[in-house]
Amino acid sequence: MTSVKQGRGSVLPALTNRWMKANDVETDLLVMEKNATLAPFQPDFESDRKDQVPFHTSRDLEEDPRGISRDLMDQNRSLSNYKNHTELKEGDHYRVDFTLSDDQPILVDSHQFDLPEGHRATAIISTASQGEGVYYRNGAIRVQVKEDTLLHLVVVDLLGDGVTSNLSIIADMEDGAELKVTTVCLGSGKSNFYLWGDLVGYESKADIHTAYLGWGQARMDFFYNVAFFNHFTDGHIEANGALLDRAYKSFRDTLDFKEGAVGAVGNEEEFTLLLSEEAKSLAVPILLCHEDLVQANHAASNGKLDEDILFYLMSRGFPRSEAEGLIVESRMRPSLDRIPDEDLRESLKKVIHERIVNRHGK
Repeated sequence: MTSVKQGRGSVLPALTNRWMKANDVETDLLVMEKNATLAPFQPDFESDRKDQVPFHTSRDLEEDPRGISRDLMDQNRSLSNYKNHTELKEGDHYRVDFTLSDDQPILVDSHQFDLPEGHRATAIISTASQGEGVYYRNGAIRVQVKEDTLLHLVVVDLLGDGVTSNLSIIADMEDGAELKVTTVCLGSGKSNFYLWGDLVGYESKADIHTAYLGWGQARMDFFYNVAFFNHFTDGHIEANGALLDRAYKSFRDTLDFKEGAVGAVGNEEEFTLLLSEEAKSLAVPILLCHEDLVQANHAASNGKLDEDILFYLMSRGFPRSEAEGLIVESRMRPSLDRIPDEDLRESLKKVIHERIVNRHGK
């Protein structure tokens, strides 16, 4: 990669005081030479693609203001070296695994998932890095969840030093549709994670769970926006994670109740364990409400390991490092247990356990 252009993205729908430095996030855009193209990216694994359908037109994507930034979304549309638009059907379990490496240092991946009315399916997208080079990822996932449809989208990132990752998820839910999103973000790279979900349909739902663990010089930004447009819509955001070393995390989530969202229910909660004096965490939970007849709750907290719980576990024979690992894993378990692939789920638990237990060099 020749050069990177810095910009700003993931702008909050309602701005806070500038001194908080929470209104947006720094973005890195890979600068390519004019008329340059990227070699196709070869996944490590990809299940059968099922039925391929045409992508939405360029005009549709150009007019959609959602995504981390306009520059990143334009690049994803015009320069993608992995593209997949799949129609998933009842019982489908689609999965694709990417590894950034010296052989494949740049991934610009574009995904679209559609489901027929009334169907249920799962899609898993996993991205890792291998090596000590400088790697770049610009991903976009677009989801149209049709009437009475359930899609479970699982996104896993395990990214090391030198990795810059930008991922935008954009979803629209119709009548009775439900989108479950499970995200796990582990590593020491720079990650911007963006999710925008519009609950357009009557009784549509969005259920979002996130687990994260940052170490080294990790920089993680999570931007979630769930907008309620219709009667009896339901949105839930829950995130649990931990930070080691000099890692930094910002979690900026918004529940936006539009006029007409009568009977809508929204909840957002986020909890961070700080396992280092140098680790830093920023939480900005936002509620926007233009409708009286709604229920909304939000909570966010940062804290250290509970010494009483540590003492109890150590009194039962656990070394301190193992006790710390058990506590951190228990916080992340609600998200990890939602992953339907057992091998992937257990491998992530192993990474978390080993990183916590061995953080003192033991």
